[in-house]
Amino acid sequence: MLKKIPHLLMITAFLIMSLFSANAPKTKTHGAPSSTLTKQEEKEPGITRTYYTDNNGNLTYANNLRYAVYIKIYDENEKLIKEEYYDENGSPSEQGAGYVATTRTYYPDGKLELLTYLGKDNQPVKITSGYAYLQRTYDENTETDWYLDTSMSPVKTTSGYYAYRKTYDENKKLIVMEYLDKEGTIMNNVNGIAIQKRAYDTNGRLATEFYFDKEHNPTIGTYGQYGVAYEYNDAGKTTKTTYLDPSGIPIPTNRGFTILRKIYNEDGSYTEYYYDANDKPIALSRGQYGSRTVNGQIIYVDARGKEIFDLHNYLNYNHQSVMFLGLLILTVSTIFGKVPNIFMFLLYASFIAYMTLLYREVGENRLNFTLFWSYRQYFTSPSLRVEVMNNIWLFVPAGFIIGRITKKPCTILICLIMSIAIEATQYFLGIGLCELDDIFGNTLGGMVGYLICDLSAKPFRSLLFKHTNIKP
Repeated sequence: MLKKIPHLLMITAFLIMSLFSANAPKTKTHGAPSSTLTKQEEKEPGITRTYYTDNNGNLTYANNLRYAVYIKIYDENEKLIKEEYYDENGSPSEQGAGYVATTRTYYPDGKLELLTYLGKDNQPVKITSGYAYLQRTYDENTETDWYLDTSMSPVKTTSGYYAYRKTYDENKKLIVMEYLDKEGTIMNNVNGIAIQKRAYDTNGRLATEFYFDKEHNPTIGTYGQYGVAYEYNDAGKTTKTTYLDPSGIPIPTNRGFTILRKIYNEDGSYTEYYYDANDKPIALSRGQYGSRTVNGQIIYVDARGKEIFDLHNYLNYNHQSVMFLGLLILTVSTIFGKVPNIFMFLLYASFIAYMTLLYREVGENRLNFTLFWSYRQYFTSPSLRVEVMNNIWLFVPAGFIIGRITKKPCTILICLIMSIAIEATQYFLGIGLCELDDIFGNTLGGMVGYLICDLSAKPFRSLLFKHTNIKP
């Protein structure tokens, strides 16, 4: 029994992390949208305070901005040197990228030199994009942003590049963007794009954008497009996005739509709707004609804007339900013997296929062999935290059921092979990101399931059937 204590500790730690993921707030959902609050500003030498109040004059958290109070501090030359964010209780309020404040230093000519992101301890913190400092250098008509870690060493961002060079025209409009490696050489980012070129309309708004690889050849973006065209409403908000081929002709994306339209609400939120090249509504792979984001969760809607329930989408955002479903399957599997568990495994394997392979839009073949990239952001990115735990839990029942059938550690190897097969299928069919983190998480889940089976199945089943004539 003593030999199994490490297994018990591992399972306990896993369950604690699962409960943390299930109960940790994804975003602050209290407060109200800034559009429904009163914005007030106080100025004094060197400091500007912006804050939001409700109808009763009470300081209120603006949940779309992620703060109630925003403080800007200036030096004697009126240069912004620090930004701070606070909630309605006066506590530092973490922004979406994982920082609560920023500081800035400048060159003698007044141009920005260094932007530093700070955590709650007022020390440099690596934000979700993978860096803690942004150092800017200048040349004629160009700016280059270099990304540094907490030790101020060059670091690759989560988008796959070390620096970002911007070229401006005579009107100070950004016309060319280039992604660079450590040496400052043009490189492809994780999406295969090295260069982006922009053009503007007569109102100075971005009109089109096209993508190129490091050899300056046209290349595709995330949705399989070579370029994008934008249209705006009177308020300057994007209302129509059209996806283009290299010559600027509208083409269907790998998700199935050619045009994306946005309908805005009074609070500034919006619903996206999908259209074909003829501007007719089109349904995507899960039957949705559009989507909106509510408290960080994507909600599918029909052509009239009515919410559509989708099990896959629901489980992606509700880790509590994933845990409950997993534990329920473990309990049912414990009741059954070997033959029924074989059928359970086939059913659950079909469920895994539904969650990972079926009803997914075809896209580009993408690989990510950076191990533990998502785990390193476990405590800073709520969405990645849930995704990591869901990937693990997806294979916990599989490991448990296979363990009930084989009663051997080869269960873990079987789960590893299943995960590799899924990731390979996603890559070759272009229906997802093939990454080592998913394989690791799935295999870890299979191992946890097998350990639970090995530790608890026999005593639980003995207790369950103690007063029955059914053989366990």
